[in-house]
Amino acid sequence: MTRPHVYRTRCLTAASLLALAACTPVGTADDPSSPPSEAPRSSTTEPDLQAPSLHVLDAPPGYERDAVVQELSSDWSDILIAEDGCTLAARGMTADGVAPDLRAASVEQVQAMASTDGAGTPEATDREMVTSGAGEGNDPAHTLMLVSSDWTTDDQAVRGLARVTNVQHHDGSQSSQTLALRFTCPGQMIDGAEWDAVAAVIRPVMHGQVNPDDPWAGIAG
Repeated sequence: MTRPHVYRTRCLTAASLLALAACTPVGTADDPSSPPSEAPRSSTTEPDLQAPSLHVLDAPPGYERDAVVQELSSDWSDILIAEDGCTLAARGMTADGVAPDLRAASVEQVQAMASTDGAGTPEATDREMVTSGAGEGNDPAHTLMLVSSDWTTDDQAVRGLARVTNVQHHDGSQSSQTLALRFTCPGQMIDGAEWDAVAAVIRPVMHGQVNPDDPWAGIAG
């Protein structure tokens, strides 16, 4: 955001002021050479509604990745694609206000995904994902709990995941954000090995604070 210019006033003698006035053109409303007056700039700071993102460390064998850092929008984006195989898609959304029950809000997001596929309301379970750290011989530095459900649609198996968090902004306002993942594979069942390979290389990034002792605590900021 551009900061407004700050002008400092200097003390001038009377002679200096007269000389300055003589050298400065005075524009009128009828003078086309007069520069237009600059519109006042607003000093109001909008709350940061940055959406979640997804970091993709690498593409598992047989997959292609779209980008290393995937900035998400409310539209689905394909993140990892295996030709004639499984696909991981993701989206991220923000909203004013907070969710009073983060797990219930996350379940609603997954159920909405299943409903769109005509799959009813499949059972929801908690699924933990690594958000930073971890690697060969290393424990995860941070994890994030998501709600997960599996269902089938047409000739595909679907695993839908969602997480809602609350965010406290510096100006005192609050918002909520949602990360949704959609993993699809040909057939009637998710291939566990395929999911593990994909989950190992993605790192969800959300801006709400998560209590490590209670992953579903509704703490904002």
